[in-house]
Amino acid sequence: MKKIIIWALVGMLALPGLVLAANDVTVPQAANILLPGDGYTYVISADSTFDSMTVNDSNIVFVVSASSSVILTSSNKQDFNVTGAGSYITTSKTCGDSSSTLTVTVSSGAPDSYTITVTPTGLCAASSGGGGGGGGGGGGGVSAPAPSTTTTPAPATTSSKPVTSTDDSTPVINPMNVENLLSALGISRNTAIETQVLSKISQDLSEFKLSGTAEQKTAMTNFVSYGVSASTIKLGEGERRAVLRDYLDTVKRSEITWADVERITTGQKPINRNLKNEQAQVSTVLTVFKKIFGHEPNFKNNKEDLTWNTMMYRIRFVRDLTKEKQGIAAFQAKFSRIPKSPLDWSTVRALGYIE
Repeated sequence: MKKIIIWALVGMLALPGLVLAANDVTVPQAANILLPGDGYTYVISADSTFDSMTVNDSNIVFVVSASSSVILTSSNKQDFNVTGAGSYITTSKTCGDSSSTLTVTVSSGAPDSYTITVTPTGLCAASSGGGGGGGGGGGGGVSAPAPSTTTTPAPATTSSKPVTSTDDSTPVINPMNVENLLSALGISRNTAIETQVLSKISQDLSEFKLSGTAEQKTAMTNFVSYGVSASTIKLGEGERRAVLRDYLDTVKRSEITWADVERITTGQKPINRNLKNEQAQVSTVLTVFKKIFGHEPNFKNNKEDLTWNTMMYRIRFVRDLTKEKQGIAAFQAKFSRIPKSPLDWSTVRALGYIE
């Protein structure tokens, strides 16, 4: 079988949609892969072997077969979601002090080739072991821990309305004024990140058919770049964008209620909802809900009410890897497939976290 050897594809691998080969690929020397979607560079380690690779905007697609091995490292400590793996594939992830690593190995006895998609999902959590058939959890908005360099936010003092709060009085800093925000968070400004994020925000608004004023885009950019509270700092940039995308998609407003974003991040229902948009989603969410409970929701039951709203508004919870794995297993048992869509992953969270 013809072998393709990757030597130094630092610039070449930055191109979205690049397919290297339909045969075995060998990586004797580490090579960099730039994902345009998040602006981060990932290193595919030496001695990785696989059939082919496609670099897209926000993920990398590998075709693997018997004895394939993919080792991917992130110096930005990104977590990885792996989808499409079969029973002959084992994945493992580590989260170190300065980097994270994903390892995918295929049994020498694998009878077929497999297409797997590796998607970065935000900052990684503590190291977790491997598993077969689909790899680690995450995807569509599973969150990650706080960077060690940040501090718990305190109210800013120079803005007329710098802070709002959720029902449990969690401080939420208004992200409109970046200087006030950074002062309250105790972190330094990164204009390069802001520029990248602003471009993504514009794309997201367009995707959800929303327009935003310059001030609204600034606030969204500051939120994704830095966070507005202790809990949103913990998410990392990629997951904050996922939360904002879910808000834009479900609430359908570019005027953000930041206290509601905090609620969605911490396992609570938003207050300023969009009932018209809820009605448009009801039939889809109801089908999933009835698959889980066997009946329509009883909103006087706290578990059913929170499950419904978790799926409707894609609520998150403080991350617990054990509960996530339980949620994924429950989803696969009920739906006989792996979770893929944002609704799927909110269903996984409902199954794993709500008791």
